[in-house]
Amino acid sequence: MPTPRKKELVRDLQKLMHNSEVLIFTDYRGLSVADITNLRRQLRDKGVEYHVSKNTLTTLASSRSGIESLGNLLDGPTAIAFVGGDIPGGTKVLTDFARTSRVMQIRGGLVGHSVLSPDQVNDLTKILPREQYVAKVLGSLQSPISGMVNSLAGIIRGFVNVLQARADQMKEQGGEADTASPAGTVEAEAPPTPEASIAPEAQVIPEAQVIPEAPVASIAPETPSEDGAAPAEAPAT
Repeated sequence: MPTPRKKELVRDLQKLMHNSEVLIFTDYRGLSVADITNLRRQLRDKGVEYHVSKNTLTTLASSRSGIESLGNLLDGPTAIAFVGGDIPGGTKVLTDFARTSRVMQIRGGLVGHSVLSPDQVNDLTKILPREQYVAKVLGSLQSPISGMVNSLAGIIRGFVNVLQARADQMKEQGGEADTASPAGTVEAEAPPTPEASIAPEAQVIPEAQVIPEAPVASIAPETPSEDGAAPAEAPAT
């Protein structure tokens, strides 16, 4: 029956498995305590936890995490590197240490439920770090957008240039018309007015009949009357 200490170790292993992107299994036999401490320090700088664990506890923790089989990864004394975000950096530290120490061996790795061979673990050093990978993906996504924006901007600029050229042309034509109008402008013909009604010829008035003047009555010389009264005028004939 597992003791409380073993239960706690299994929970810790489950937590590490859950929070890790890659698990790398190594055979640490032949390493001194100083070597393991030095390796742990280098891996910690890359965000990697390196733990020596009993195979029985590792098997129990993996089964509780949904991992059915680890294959030959638990063949002999095992230390596990729990790699988080910087997969290529953490893997490179581990593979370089195994190459220089000539003692530690890498048995393989685990990504999700997939078991990796030692050569596949070594290939993890060639992938891009998470930050560079995200930047590359974002750059590839932005390239078509920026290209489309540049294309649209070019179309808009061309359309504006056409409108400006047309406006300048109309302005020039208007200036030429204004300049020519004082000397050569043809005045618009006045709308035709209805012809004035011709007055009928004035009737020729026949010459007035000349009436012969009446004979002037001979005026008798005034002869004073005896009583001094003026004589009466003779009636006109």
